[in-house]
Amino acid sequence: MIHYTPRLFHLDWSDRIIREEETTRLMNGLMASLMSVETMKVNYYRAGGALCEVIFESEHPSCLTVLTIHEGELDMAPTSSEDLRVSHQVISLLDMTDVFVLVLELARYLQLTPSLIDGEDASLLFRAKTTGEVEPCTVL
Repeated sequence: MIHYTPRLFHLDWSDRIIREEETTRLMNGLMASLMSVETMKVNYYRAGGALCEVIFESEHPSCLTVLTIHEGELDMAPTSSEDLRVSHQVISLLDMTDVFVLVLELARYLQLTPSLIDGEDASLLFRAKTTGEVEPCTVL
């Protein structure tokens, strides 16, 4: 009997991302709460386990600002009105592979490009494209 572990993303033998219907639904809900994001800063910590904090900068006050990702059992509820009110959502993903893939998928769909950070900061930073107008984010 094969043991199935629920994950947000699956990777095939060539590292291609495989999305399931539930993944698409959850990503669409998250993407709907992110409007005109100009930068996305990603910080990683150890706090009793792996912890990732994604900070979004946007001109829209009703936009989600902080996404905290814990490593643990898969728990990614749709973005609620309370999450938007406090501009913060907390989710839990099974492992760091899901966290990394989610961060990359967010950057892709928000049409952000990676940037080098000055100084000794260990964070990742994604910025809006500087050439031309930034198109609205595309939903999966």
